[in-house]
Amino acid sequence: MCIAEAALTETGYFHYESMSLPLLSRFSPPSYLKRSKQQMRGFERSGLSELKAEVENLAIAAKQTRDRVDSVQAAVREDRRTVLNLRKQLEQLTDRVTSMEDRSRRNNVRLVGLPDGAEGSDAAGFLTANLSKWIPALKGCDIEIEWAHRVYDGRKSNSKRPRTLIFRVLRWQDRSAILKGARQAYPVKYTQDNVTLLFFPDFSSATSARRRNLNQVLRRMTPLGLQPFLIYPAIIKLRHNGEQMMFDSSQKAEDFISSLPQKKSMYNNSLQNIQNETTTKLQLLFL
Repeated sequence: MCIAEAALTETGYFHYESMSLPLLSRFSPPSYLKRSKQQMRGFERSGLSELKAEVENLAIAAKQTRDRVDSVQAAVREDRRTVLNLRKQLEQLTDRVTSMEDRSRRNNVRLVGLPDGAEGSDAAGFLTANLSKWIPALKGCDIEIEWAHRVYDGRKSNSKRPRTLIFRVLRWQDRSAILKGARQAYPVKYTQDNVTLLFFPDFSSATSARRRNLNQVLRRMTPLGLQPFLIYPAIIKLRHNGEQMMFDSSQKAEDFISSLPQKKSMYNNSLQNIQNETTTKLQLLFL
C-alpha cells in the first residue's frame, strides 16, 4: 500500500501522524505557501510583461492615430482656406461677368405689354415709326434701332400676357432718352388695344433678380409721397427733406419707412393693400 493510502483513514481524511516526514514536509504550510508565492510572482511577472507590452502597443497606436488626426486637421484647415479663397475668387469672377453682361446690354430696352404680333414682320421698323408717337419727348430724335425681337421666357403659348419685346438702339443716349421719356409720359398707351406699355432697361439675370427684390418696397414708398427710383446695379435712391438717401437693400428701405412717424399709418395701409392685391392675384392664378 502506498503512502497516500496508508495515510488515508476510514473517514476519508489524511492522518498526518501516519504520514512519513518527507510527505509532511511536502504539504507543510510554509513550503506550500512559498511555492504558491513563487508561482504567483511568476504569473504576475508574465502578466505584467504582457500587459506592459499591450499598453506600449496601445500607446504607439494612439500616437500614430494622434499624428494622423493632426495631419488630417491641418489638411482640413488648409482646404478650408483654399475653399474660402476660391469662393472669393468665384464671387469676384461672377461680379465681373455680371458687370460685363450688363455693359453689353446697356443699349437694350425691354418693352412690356405690346400685344403679340403687333409689330408684324419688321419689329425694328415698327418701333422706329411708333416710339415718337408713344413718347412725345422723342419727337425729332433720330433713333436708330439695330435689332428687335420677342423674348422667350418659358411660359406656355396660351398665356394671355404678351411676351416681352427687346430692342437695341445704336447709341446709349437714345436708350436713356427712351426710358426718361417713358417715365415722363406714363402711362404710355398703345391706342389700338388701349393697353399700357412699359419700358425697362435690360440687365443680366443676376442684376434683374436683385432689382426685382426691391419692387415691393418701391411700391410701398410711392403712396407715402416719396419718389424713389433705382440706380445701377440695385440701389434705391430718393430725396427726403432735402437730403439725398440711398438704400442697397429692401430691409434698410423698410427701416427708413418705419422711422417716419407721421407716415406710419399710411405705410401700414399701403402694405395691407399690397398684400390684398397679391392674395387676389394668386387666387385668380390658381382658379
